[in-house]
Formats: sequence, structure tokens, C-alpha cells
Amino acid sequence: MHKLPLFDQGFASRISAAFEDFLNIAFELNWKTKKINPDDLVWELSLEEDFYYLGILSKLEGGVTAYALILMDLSSADELINTLTNEHIYLLDEYKETAMQELANIVIGAFSSEVEKKTGERVDYQIPLVAVDLPMALADAICSKISETNDQEVLLLDLKCPMPLIYIKILFFYILGCEKLA
Repeated sequence: MHKLPLFDQGFASRISAAFEDFLNIAFELNWKTKKINPDDLVWELSLEEDFYYLGILSKLEGGVTAYALILMDLSSADELINTLTNEHIYLLDEYKETAMQELANIVIGAFSSEVEKKTGERVDYQIPLVAVDLPMALADAICSKISETNDQEVLLLDLKCPMPLIYIKILFFYILGCEKLA
């Protein structure tokens, strides 16, 4: 049976710091761990049901199996695209999608590194998938996986930058009935 590192302040802070270093933008970090009913995911993430969001999903495998979901409203996605490419998101073309995948690689790589440090086992991750849709559609893609967490806590990160105004929500969770590391 694999041992899972506990989510804690240091874990959340190092993931946030990787994001900030890559973008050279300071974010306010709020984080929590909790058990989530998959049917309540949109509500738990405080997403507006009628707005479109950019979602980035990646699966991590190796020493543990985990998922990472990054969500942001289109206004925040536009600010990030503009920061990364000096262009706006009018159309999510391959160039901008690749920029968002690279951004996700930084965050997911930081998560992967933290898990590797605590478990001593290698963790690889898939190329992040990028989609724009309503929150229920984005949540549906991952709700069945959340139900496989065997009632374990998930890590929710809220990142906010007041200038330019950017809100990002990141969700990490493990799959398998694993024992936690202290």
C-alpha cells in the first residue's frame, strides 16, 4: 500500500510559489483540505454556473495516482495569456493552448516534486488537457475520479492577484485507498 503525503501549508505554499516564480506575479493564497462530494464540486469551488471557464486537467502516476485540475474564468485566462504571450485570448489557438499547458506543467510539476520528496517515489504526469466550457461540463470530466478517492481529502488552492485581476482555482487529489504520511 502506498503512503500519501498529507496536504499542508508548506505543500500549498511551494505549489503557489512555483506559479508566482514562473509568472513573476504575486498571488494571495488561500488553501484548504476537505472531503468533497463530487456532485458539489462546482459549489465547493465557488464557480459561477453560467460563466465559461478555462480548465486544465492532468493525471499523475507512479508512486501515487493523482489528478490536478486548474480552473479560471475567461477574464483571468485572458490576463494570464497576455502575461505569457503578450496577446489576448480572443481565440484559444494552438499557441495559446500550449502556453496554458506550460503554465499547468509548472504547477503540476511542483505538486509532483512535493509528492516525490515525501514518498521517495517517482511521479510522472500526462500532458495537460486544456478546454473551455461551463463549470458543470468541466467538473463532469473529473467527478467520477473524485468518487474514487475513497473519501480522502482533496487540496483546494485559491490564488488571487489584485492587479491584474486574476483568480485561479486548483484542485489536487489522490486516487487509491492509500495510507497517509504524517
